[in-house]
Amino acid sequence: FGTDSSSATLPVTMMCVEKLGISPSIAKFVLPLGATVNMNGTALYEALTVIFIAQLHGVPMTGGHLFMVAFTSCLAAVGAAAIPSA
Repeated sequence: FGTDSSSATLPVTMMCVEKLGISPSIAKFVLPLGATVNMNGTALYEALTVIFIAQLHGVPMTGGHLFMVAFTSCLAAVGAAAIPSA
């Protein structure tokens, strides 16, 4: 059994960070947040899909629209499961 999930490596990462002298309270806040937000594939897939569908239907995308697509894609990536292919 194995996984390539960032969340699966958190205990080892926390031990390594504490050995480097980083405060445990900072590590316990930053590392899980980083593992959750670092789901770039999900965010990129969703953003590119929205932009492709908008272009397919001739919907003009302004800078504000693109920002909202990127923002909501990042939020969706944070809410996605931390297990690959889940």
